[in-house]
Amino acid sequence: MSVSFGHVPRMLSSNTVNSQPPYIFQIDEIREHPNIQPIVDNEGYWIPSIFQGWNYRITEGATGSLWYCNGSRIYSIPPESLPPQSTLYSTFSVFFSGGRGFRVLRGDALAPPGGEAWHCLRFIPGPNSSSFLTNAGTQDTITCQRNDQFWPFMLLPDIYHGPRTTNMNVGGLIGELPIFLALVALSMPPETVVQDLPRLFQGSQWHVNVANQCRKCNVSTMIRLHY
Repeated sequence: MSVSFGHVPRMLSSNTVNSQPPYIFQIDEIREHPNIQPIVDNEGYWIPSIFQGWNYRITEGATGSLWYCNGSRIYSIPPESLPPQSTLYSTFSVFFSGGRGFRVLRGDALAPPGGEAWHCLRFIPGPNSSSFLTNAGTQDTITCQRNDQFWPFMLLPDIYHGPRTTNMNVGGLIGELPIFLALVALSMPPETVVQDLPRLFQGSQWHVNVANQCRKCNVSTMIRLHY
Protein backbone atom coordinates (compact mmCIF):
# COMPACT_ATOMS: atom_id res chain seq x y z
CA MET A 1 0.00 0.00 0.00
CA SER A 2 1.82 3.10 -1.18
CA VAL A 3 0.97 5.35 1.73
CA SER A 4 3.04 7.72 3.81
CA PHE A 5 2.26 9.94 6.77
CA GLY A 6 4.59 12.69 7.84
CA HIS A 7 6.02 15.97 6.67
CA VAL A 8 8.29 14.33 4.10
CA PRO A 9 6.39 11.62 2.21
CA ARG A 10 8.39 8.63 1.06
CA MET A 11 6.72 6.51 -1.60
CA LEU A 12 7.43 2.82 -1.29
CA SER A 13 6.29 -0.22 -3.26
CA SER A 14 2.79 -0.46 -4.67
CA ASN A 15 1.17 -2.20 -1.71
CA THR A 16 3.23 -1.18 1.32
CA VAL A 17 3.51 1.89 3.52
CA ASN A 18 6.41 3.24 5.52
CA SER A 19 5.93 3.45 9.27
CA GLN A 20 5.39 6.48 11.46
CA PRO A 21 7.31 7.26 14.61
CA PRO A 22 5.78 5.28 17.50
CA TYR A 23 2.24 6.33 18.31
CA ILE A 24 -0.80 5.21 20.29
CA PHE A 25 -4.37 5.44 19.10
CA GLN A 26 -7.80 4.63 20.47
CA ILE A 27 -10.75 3.36 18.44
CA ASP A 28 -14.35 4.15 19.37
CA GLU A 29 -17.35 3.03 17.34
CA ILE A 30 -20.08 5.65 17.17
CA ARG A 31 -23.72 5.52 16.09
CA GLU A 32 -26.46 8.12 15.79
CA HIS A 33 -29.33 7.67 18.23
CA PRO A 34 -32.22 5.93 16.43
CA ASN A 35 -34.87 8.10 18.10
CA ILE A 36 -33.78 11.42 16.59
CA GLN A 37 -34.88 12.92 13.29
CA PRO A 38 -32.04 12.37 10.79
CA ILE A 39 -30.57 15.40 9.04
CA VAL A 40 -30.24 15.31 5.24
CA ASP A 41 -28.65 17.63 2.70
CA ASN A 42 -30.35 19.23 -0.31
CA GLU A 43 -29.94 16.01 -2.28
CA GLY A 44 -31.46 13.85 0.42
CA TYR A 45 -28.20 12.35 1.67
CA TRP A 46 -27.85 11.79 5.40
CA ILE A 47 -25.58 14.13 7.37
CA PRO A 48 -24.22 13.15 10.81
CA SER A 49 -25.38 15.31 13.67
CA ILE A 50 -23.26 18.11 15.13
CA PHE A 51 -25.43 18.31 18.26
CA GLN A 52 -24.00 17.04 21.51
CA GLY A 53 -25.84 13.97 22.76
CA TRP A 54 -27.23 12.93 19.37
CA ASN A 55 -24.47 10.35 18.84
CA TYR A 56 -23.49 7.59 21.22
CA ARG A 57 -20.60 5.19 21.72
CA ILE A 58 -21.47 1.52 21.35
CA THR A 59 -20.04 -0.90 23.88
CA GLU A 60 -19.05 -3.71 21.55
CA GLY A 61 -16.58 -4.41 18.77
CA ALA A 62 -13.40 -2.34 18.90
CA THR A 63 -14.82 0.45 21.07
CA GLY A 64 -12.37 1.59 23.73
CA SER A 65 -9.49 -0.47 22.36
CA LEU A 66 -6.07 1.11 22.67
CA TRP A 67 -3.35 0.34 20.14
CA TYR A 68 0.38 0.90 20.03
CA CYS A 69 2.40 1.13 16.82
CA ASN A 70 6.10 0.70 17.58
CA GLY A 71 7.15 1.25 13.98
CA SER A 72 7.26 -2.41 13.05
CA ARG A 73 3.87 -3.73 14.18
CA ILE A 74 0.59 -2.76 15.84
CA TYR A 75 -0.74 -4.48 18.93
CA SER A 76 -3.40 -3.80 21.54
CA ILE A 77 -2.46 -2.51 24.97
CA PRO A 78 -4.53 -2.19 28.17
CA PRO A 79 -6.30 1.17 28.53
CA GLU A 80 -4.51 1.86 31.80
CA SER A 81 -1.11 1.56 30.07
CA LEU A 82 -1.40 4.91 28.26
CA PRO A 83 1.83 6.67 29.29
CA PRO A 84 1.14 9.76 31.42
CA GLN A 85 3.64 11.76 29.35
CA SER A 86 1.81 11.03 26.07
CA THR A 87 0.10 13.93 24.33
CA LEU A 88 -3.24 13.83 22.53
CA TYR A 89 -2.20 14.90 19.05
CA SER A 90 -5.51 14.92 17.18
CA THR A 91 -8.98 13.42 17.05
CA PHE A 92 -11.03 12.72 13.94
CA SER A 93 -14.43 11.09 13.52
CA VAL A 94 -15.42 9.45 10.22
CA PHE A 95 -18.94 8.34 9.29
CA PHE A 96 -19.79 6.29 6.20
CA SER A 97 -22.88 7.70 4.50
CA GLY A 98 -23.54 5.22 1.71
CA GLY A 99 -23.68 6.84 -1.74
CA ARG A 100 -22.32 10.11 -0.35
CA GLY A 101 -19.15 8.41 0.86
CA PHE A 102 -17.34 9.43 4.03
CA ARG A 103 -18.14 12.38 6.26
CA VAL A 104 -15.25 13.64 8.37
CA LEU A 105 -15.26 15.73 11.55
CA ARG A 106 -12.15 17.19 13.13
CA GLY A 107 -12.94 16.33 16.71
CA ASP A 108 -15.06 14.09 18.91
CA ALA A 109 -18.38 13.03 17.37
CA LEU A 110 -19.85 12.69 20.88
CA ALA A 111 -19.13 16.34 21.66
CA PRO A 112 -18.51 18.13 18.34
CA PRO A 113 -16.23 21.14 18.90
CA GLY A 114 -17.58 24.57 18.19
CA GLY A 115 -16.71 25.92 14.78
CA GLU A 116 -16.25 22.46 13.28
CA ALA A 117 -18.63 20.68 10.92
CA TRP A 118 -18.91 17.39 9.07
CA HIS A 119 -17.25 17.59 5.65
CA CYS A 120 -17.08 15.15 2.79
CA LEU A 121 -13.76 13.33 2.59
CA ARG A 122 -11.43 15.31 0.35
CA PHE A 123 -7.90 15.19 -1.04
CA ILE A 124 -5.13 17.67 -1.78
CA PRO A 125 -2.60 16.99 -4.56
CA GLY A 126 0.72 15.87 -3.05
CA PRO A 127 4.26 15.18 -4.30
CA ASN A 128 4.62 12.71 -7.16
CA SER A 129 0.88 12.82 -7.84
CA SER A 130 0.09 11.46 -4.38
CA SER A 131 -3.13 12.37 -2.60
CA PHE A 132 -3.33 14.01 0.83
CA LEU A 133 -6.23 12.76 2.99
CA THR A 134 -8.10 15.60 4.67
CA ASN A 135 -11.52 16.88 5.70
CA ALA A 136 -11.12 20.11 3.74
CA GLY A 137 -9.37 19.58 0.42
CA THR A 138 -9.72 20.65 -3.18
CA GLN A 139 -10.24 17.29 -4.87
CA ASP A 140 -13.15 14.85 -4.71
CA THR A 141 -10.98 11.92 -5.83
CA ILE A 142 -7.42 10.72 -5.45
CA THR A 143 -5.03 12.21 -8.00
CA CYS A 144 -4.30 8.93 -9.76
CA GLN A 145 -3.93 5.20 -9.18
CA ARG A 146 -1.81 2.52 -10.78
CA ASN A 147 -3.03 -0.89 -11.90
CA ASP A 148 -0.74 -2.54 -9.35
CA GLN A 149 -2.19 -0.55 -6.43
CA PHE A 150 -4.96 -2.23 -4.46
CA TRP A 151 -5.26 0.13 -1.48
CA PRO A 152 -7.88 2.33 -3.25
CA PHE A 153 -10.22 -0.67 -3.41
CA MET A 154 -9.64 -1.49 0.26
CA LEU A 155 -9.99 2.00 1.69
CA LEU A 156 -12.21 3.92 -0.70
CA PRO A 157 -15.54 3.45 -2.52
CA ASP A 158 -15.49 3.93 -6.29
CA ILE A 159 -16.59 7.57 -6.05
CA TYR A 160 -13.11 8.45 -4.73
CA HIS A 161 -11.09 6.53 -7.30
CA GLY A 162 -8.92 8.56 -9.66
CA PRO A 163 -7.71 8.17 -13.23
CA ARG A 164 -5.47 5.20 -13.99
CA THR A 165 -1.82 5.71 -14.84
CA THR A 166 0.94 3.46 -16.15
CA ASN A 167 3.65 5.63 -14.62
CA MET A 168 5.15 3.45 -11.88
CA ASN A 169 6.79 6.44 -10.18
CA VAL A 170 3.62 8.28 -9.17
CA GLY A 171 0.57 7.71 -7.01
CA GLY A 172 0.22 7.14 -3.29
CA LEU A 173 -1.56 8.33 -0.18
CA ILE A 174 -0.42 10.78 2.47
CA GLY A 175 -2.30 12.95 4.93
CA GLU A 176 -4.04 12.91 8.29
CA LEU A 177 -3.11 9.69 10.09
CA PRO A 178 -6.34 9.47 12.19
CA ILE A 179 -8.44 9.63 9.01
CA PHE A 180 -6.37 6.87 7.45
CA LEU A 181 -6.73 4.69 10.55
CA ALA A 182 -10.49 5.27 10.55
CA LEU A 183 -10.71 4.22 6.88
CA VAL A 184 -8.77 1.06 7.70
CA ALA A 185 -11.13 0.24 10.57
CA LEU A 186 -14.22 0.97 8.46
CA SER A 187 -12.97 -1.31 5.67
CA MET A 188 -13.65 -4.41 7.77
CA PRO A 189 -16.63 -5.71 9.75
CA PRO A 190 -16.75 -4.02 13.19
CA GLU A 191 -16.69 -7.37 14.95
CA THR A 192 -13.37 -8.34 13.31
CA VAL A 193 -11.38 -5.10 13.79
CA VAL A 194 -9.65 -6.31 16.96
CA GLN A 195 -8.55 -9.54 15.27
CA ASP A 196 -7.73 -8.17 11.81
CA LEU A 197 -6.02 -4.85 12.54
CA PRO A 198 -2.71 -6.34 13.81
CA ARG A 199 -2.45 -8.46 10.64
CA LEU A 200 -2.63 -5.39 8.41
CA PHE A 201 0.51 -3.76 9.82
CA GLN A 202 3.49 -6.08 10.11
CA GLY A 203 7.17 -5.73 9.33
CA SER A 204 6.88 -1.91 9.33
CA GLN A 205 4.44 -2.11 6.41
CA TRP A 206 0.73 -1.80 5.89
CA HIS A 207 -0.80 -4.65 3.92
CA VAL A 208 -3.90 -4.70 1.77
CA ASN A 209 -6.95 -6.78 2.59
CA VAL A 210 -9.69 -6.44 -0.02
CA ALA A 211 -11.40 -9.79 0.56
CA ASN A 212 -12.84 -8.74 3.93
CA GLN A 213 -14.07 -5.32 2.84
CA CYS A 214 -17.26 -4.28 4.60
CA ARG A 215 -18.65 -0.78 5.11
CA LYS A 216 -21.90 -0.16 6.95
CA CYS A 217 -23.96 2.97 6.39
CA ASN A 218 -24.35 5.50 9.22
CA VAL A 219 -21.51 3.88 11.14
CA SER A 220 -18.63 5.96 12.49
CA THR A 221 -15.17 5.28 13.78
CA MET A 222 -13.49 7.87 15.99
CA ILE A 223 -9.70 7.86 16.31
CA ARG A 224 -7.75 9.59 19.07
CA LEU A 225 -4.07 9.79 18.20
CA HIS A 226 -1.40 10.14 20.90
CA TYR A 227 2.34 10.74 20.59
